[in-house]
Amino acid sequence: MTPADHQRNDDRRPRHDGGSRSRATVRDTAGPARTTSIRQEIRATRTGTTHGGRRPPAHRPVSPALSILAVRGGGDDHGTAVVAPGCDSMIARRSYQHRCTDPVRRLIRTIAHVGFANGGGLRRGRHQDRVVMLTVLGCRAAMPADGQASSAYLVSTDSTRVLLDCGPGAVTALGAVSTPAALDGIVISHLHTDHCYDVLPLGKALLTSRMLGNDRFPTLPTAGPAPGDRPIPLHVPKGGRAALERLAAVFPIPSRPELDRAFGAALEIREYEPGEELTIGDCRVVLRPLHHTMSNCGIRVTDPAGSSLVYSGDTSDVAGLSELARGADLLLCESTLELPDDTSDGHMSAARAGRVAAAAEVGQLVLTHFVTADPTWLDARRAEACGSFAGPVHLAAPERVFPVC
Repeated sequence: MTPADHQRNDDRRPRHDGGSRSRATVRDTAGPARTTSIRQEIRATRTGTTHGGRRPPAHRPVSPALSILAVRGGGDDHGTAVVAPGCDSMIARRSYQHRCTDPVRRLIRTIAHVGFANGGGLRRGRHQDRVVMLTVLGCRAAMPADGQASSAYLVSTDSTRVLLDCGPGAVTALGAVSTPAALDGIVISHLHTDHCYDVLPLGKALLTSRMLGNDRFPTLPTAGPAPGDRPIPLHVPKGGRAALERLAAVFPIPSRPELDRAFGAALEIREYEPGEELTIGDCRVVLRPLHHTMSNCGIRVTDPAGSSLVYSGDTSDVAGLSELARGADLLLCESTLELPDDTSDGHMSAARAGRVAAAAEVGQLVLTHFVTADPTWLDARRAEACGSFAGPVHLAAPERVFPVC
């Protein structure tokens, strides 16, 4: 690097003003520079005067600070990568390729880099703005199809990774954006196979990676796991332990019995009660029973700053889900059906998902648990939800990323 390069870099560094909170200068293509934080930029895209103060003004352009969310499926409502006007695509590419062992953390850093490219910087420590992210791993109802995994969603803060449900195909999808070892906990909404079948492959993947990485077989919990090998908590409804142990017994590995310890050495099964509250990393997790054909819990995840996401699991319980989702920043809601299900233990339609979002006054709605990947069908479901909910409505897609703030 030449002296001139050093001078250019110095010119871009922010000047401190006696320890005041760092702010970024972000330019929209339609107006002058303004000073803001990354959290304010995310909130500003949906701030308005109606629907609990959360409706986004139609005239407001998308901030360049958020345009990098298009990377890895975070683009339009069919997962197409989109870079908003004013975003420096070269900066985005360089930032996205920045070295980091966890791609989800790398995405958070990329948002900060692009948003603060005009002289700001994301300050670490007690003044750091927190960004909570939802990454869709699988969004297919029932079994995987069209290259899409079944239900699986990764919620990430700067220090915690929580996996919500782990349906067929989830482990492969997780490997595309992170690693199983990066998880701090797993929460299963209910024990239908399309929401939990891949916990066994996940456990075996953890054991295999430890074996290959450490040149040894994982130790039994009774012998005391080695540093970094402690089992990951797997939170399941009552009866989950017996069901998963029966599943594991069907697929033994006689030549490598060490790899049969998925539940014990790799994943620690913890059965929860409906209504229970959990702590996973820096997140608080609330479990509320919602009617379905079997025991199902809606899940609310809240970070220390108060940002919250609510996941429906499978249910048609409009009243219960509305109560759980009250004031949440993001509602991730199943929308399996075209027509409403009037039974108390069925599935949600997109129109009813919209009504739940409106009643709960959530910040944004993400529809998921689809029976097809057909764009026309998906657009029709989104339109139905928009008929009931005035806020942002999105369609889940594999590897699509949503900010939860």
